[in-house]
Amino acid sequence: YTDKVQGLPQMAHELLAAADKYDLARLKVMCEIQLFKGITAATATKTLVFADLHRAKELKARAIEFLARNLKAVSNWEEFCRENPDLVAEIMKKVASCN
Repeated sequence: YTDKVQGLPQMAHELLAAADKYDLARLKVMCEIQLFKGITAATATKTLVFADLHRAKELKARAIEFLARNLKAVSNWEEFCRENPDLVAEIMKKVASCN
């Protein structure tokens, strides 16, 4: 085993879901790192929902931190708030502690 995954950037979502399902901790970490590298204001809310769904704790924490620092740039914020009140509460908690 080489601890390298061919095609990881293109398959990170699918591989993270499988790693969560089959409890493949190292693969899950590799996928979380890859997904965070590509996070933007346009993808952050979807990344957070995905991380929460698949119990990707580090990716979730990083997405929350990213959103807390970049809320003004998030275009789908109102929709996200309506659909994910628990995650919004976690983001707001982080916003309050960023000062």
